[in-house]
Amino acid sequence: MGMFYRKDLFEKEGIPVPATWDEFAAAAEKIHALGASITNFSVSSGEIPPFVGLVAQAGGNWFQSGDDGWTVDFTGAESAKVAEYWQSLLAKGYISTVPGFTDSWNAAYNAGEVWTWFSGAWGANSFIGGTPDLEGDWAVAPLPQWNAGANLSAPWGGSSTAVFQFTEHPYEAAKFALWLNTDAEALKGMVGLGQFPATSTLRAKVPSLSEGLSFFGGQAIYADFASYSENSASFTWGPTMTQVFSDVADAFSAVIAGNGTLLEGLATAQGKTVDTLKAAGIPVKQ
Repeated sequence: MGMFYRKDLFEKEGIPVPATWDEFAAAAEKIHALGASITNFSVSSGEIPPFVGLVAQAGGNWFQSGDDGWTVDFTGAESAKVAEYWQSLLAKGYISTVPGFTDSWNAAYNAGEVWTWFSGAWGANSFIGGTPDLEGDWAVAPLPQWNAGANLSAPWGGSSTAVFQFTEHPYEAAKFALWLNTDAEALKGMVGLGQFPATSTLRAKVPSLSEGLSFFGGQAIYADFASYSENSASFTWGPTMTQVFSDVADAFSAVIAGNGTLLEGLATAQGKTVDTLKAAGIPVKQ
């Protein structure tokens, strides 16, 4: 992930682009005083992955696997740190909570009501398509850091291409998967759809990834995202992530509605995850 931000608004108001989470909170207060929000906290199941990414950036992990089963911990010190940080911004009204990827979400960014968004390289298309009149106003910076001088990014989920064992044409399917993810023309088409090759070897097959984009003022944002990806925090994905995202989203939605805290929501989702694993016959360490 990186941080998409309204370069024109930060420059106009003389607010430095945050390089640390402390600076981000300070900027949030200033932007709030101007009648806007520094970022938006969306809580649909599809938008929990970036929160997980920030937990990973802080050094946290929700799952660990071993010979005797899975360890599940959504409320460890790092997770609590991230949850309490965003809880504070929510409580102060410094960040908005518009549902993501909606007309209202696009409208908020178009109107300058929200100034940043944390996303992967694919997020560029969201602004190119959703805020076309703001060409030249957007830029990309690294994620803010917990420690000044650090340089650590984090993943927003991830993608893979699978061939099911029961398919009637495993050979053809595997050949297609290989072509889709390694052929230069296929990669070029995928990049056009907002996908981003996983390795430097594959990225080298798409020269346009090193070029500047006019929408971002000539910034070569894909080259920047490539550098972020080379120093990204790792995270162990559990066996029921769709369920996890859904339960965390439900818990966080309740928090936004005024019920409980983000950390309490994580504890609730952890309990449901353990129950789901046990119901599926997946061993869980106690």
